Amino acid sequence: MLGRDRDPERLTELVRVTDARLTTITGPGGAGKTRLAVAAAAGVTSEFPDGAYFVSLAAVDTEQVLWTSIAEVLDVPARERTPRRLTAQLASWSMLLVLDNFEQVQGADRVVARILKAAPGVAVIATSRRSLGLVAERQYPVTPLTLPDDGSLSAAEGSGAVQLFVHRARAVRPGFTLTDENVNDVAALVSPTGRPAARDRAVRHPPWSAQHQRSAGSHRPSPRHRLDQQRDS
Repeated sequence: MLGRDRDPERLTELVRVTDARLTTITGPGGAGKTRLAVAAAAGVTSEFPDGAYFVSLAAVDTEQVLWTSIAEVLDVPARERTPRRLTAQLASWSMLLVLDNFEQVQGADRVVARILKAAPGVAVIATSRRSLGLVAERQYPVTPLTLPDDGSLSAAEGSGAVQLFVHRARAVRPGFTLTDENVNDVAALVSPTGRPAARDRAVRHPPWSAQHQRSAGSHRPSPRHRLDQQRDS
């Protein structure tokens, strides 16, 4: 993971702790919580005979819809999707549930508490801007990616925020390269406190635009620059 080389390993070890059946990845929107949760789940899937399942809660805001969303992902028949019947099903399974974007769901803590009580073989990784406040919860705070220490090209290349920006920029312009000519504009875009004039200029003329490409030299798209799809929260 760009800018978070050690986080997946640390989180995987936390999930492996026997009494850590609920791990909540907390942090601001866009910090990479979803990608981190998926990476950690991939590292422990083999330890759950019934597998790991990703449940997106972006469009969920009530307790009842949360139960339904979990049941749909698990392909539970419609008649078995009541909380009582679903927890009875879960009680016989050994699985990992990745519950993504929890903060807006009313009653989310009650749903998770009921699942953990009824199903000892189920573990949960949740992503949220805040903790669930449960006794069994282990929190893993995610801080924003590192920013450049100064305006130099080497500092930008070592910044996690810039690395992620370049990775995503290549989805638009596969040949995009960080250069002395565009490094200040890139730094302005990734910095929440960047100078307004620099940010406005960067928005009007993105670093992958023709104007910048003429300055930095033209690049032909290459099949080597294939990006994996990534989701952020």
